[in-house]
Amino acid sequence: MLTGILPASDHLPVGRFNSDLDDAWDDFLTKATAPNPAHRYVSAAQMLADLQLLQAAWQQKKEQICRLPEPEKTASAEAVTTPVHPRSHCIKVDPRNAGKIFGLDDLWRPARYLRNAFAREPDKTVKDRATGLVWQQAGSKFPLNRPQAVAYIEQLNVSNFAGSRTWRLPTVEELMTLLTELPQGDDFCIEPIFDPTQKWIWSCDRRSFTAAWYISVDLGYVAWQDFSGYRYVRAVRTGGQFKR
Repeated sequence: MLTGILPASDHLPVGRFNSDLDDAWDDFLTKATAPNPAHRYVSAAQMLADLQLLQAAWQQKKEQICRLPEPEKTASAEAVTTPVHPRSHCIKVDPRNAGKIFGLDDLWRPARYLRNAFAREPDKTVKDRATGLVWQQAGSKFPLNRPQAVAYIEQLNVSNFAGSRTWRLPTVEELMTLLTELPQGDDFCIEPIFDPTQKWIWSCDRRSFTAAWYISVDLGYVAWQDFSGYRYVRAVRTGGQFKR
């Protein structure tokens, strides 16, 4: 979860994969995952105490980073890449084929990430110039099961939310455009443009007749859940292409 890399038999410093992790994190993880039980933590309480120390140190580091002046944006940072048009129609995907169809890596995260161009609008939506999609900025206030998620979308269209009646559940490909690689350093200082409450979001893609795919926004992976499970909804519609 901290590095995006599965543990290997040969120990490698975690800082090699995430520059925010120093030697203290490496010592903690080495002890927590030691093959010999005698070298591990003797209790969960002891492990939690060390983890809380690491958390406090990270919070202090984060505050120091975020007090630094914000770097000026360069022309290249503001440049918009060629528009991408993710699949908008819903499909049924077997887990055995999900990696290939959705374009996932071994940890079920996007194999590639999109360079977005988000803009927050006054009508509580977010437009993405890179995809031409318009998103709800927040989404459902509470987790919903799948039938409730469908009803939620219907209600948005009945109420003409943000002046549109074309809202729908997004596909996995569309949801994946919201994901970014693990943030490091000053990325943590950036205020998220979307409401961070919705951590697990339903897609319209089905795994079976009784299960559907969703994404974990905070950990950045794709998974599936029975219709009876509860996930949030963030509606989307097509038609947000910007004009320069």
